[in-house]
Amino acid sequence: MLPVKWTSREKVRDLARANPGWRFYDVSTNAPLANIEGIIDAHEFSPFMAYGDIPIPGTTQKSDSVEGVWQGLKIIDGKTDSSHFKGKGRKRLGNVEGHQYGKKVLPYVLARQKIYVPTYEFMLEERVPREKLDEILELAQEGVQQYFFDVDSNPDIHDKRSPLSHASVLVGFINAVLNRQRILEEVPQVDYSRAPV
Repeated sequence: MLPVKWTSREKVRDLARANPGWRFYDVSTNAPLANIEGIIDAHEFSPFMAYGDIPIPGTTQKSDSVEGVWQGLKIIDGKTDSSHFKGKGRKRLGNVEGHQYGKKVLPYVLARQKIYVPTYEFMLEERVPREKLDEILELAQEGVQQYFFDVDSNPDIHDKRSPLSHASVLVGFINAVLNRQRILEEVPQVDYSRAPV
């Protein structure tokens, strides 16, 4: 089993050229680098995808996309914008004063932790076609090196200077699934049919 890795988009061309057996997934909305040999269009993992029925943390409402949740809960000029909960995700411009979380207003890093990451992980678990994730998990089990990237180059949830790369969240999610699988494989199986009655 080989854990998956995150990389920045700037490094992908050189990595792919030097390592033809590795797999590289462009998880951006339009997967602009997927026309390069060895790079796979994996836009299904984009938070802009309008899968529908994405729970909005701190509310009983639903959004069509993860990005819709993130943008709609932004407080700009003192208010949120629920129109972003419909359709594909789209950006909101302006000075962000925080993110609405129920009756609380969360600062940026805490909003990433309590709104963005759980919402994106819900999408991965419940909305992305299962066969897409299963193929990646199988390749990891076979020891194939796999890298994920998007248009953003910040993998640090605590770094507020630039947008968080959703590919880094995806890598964390996939590696957690792989770790659970590894633990289950290591647990000895009990044959209950031979247990005394």
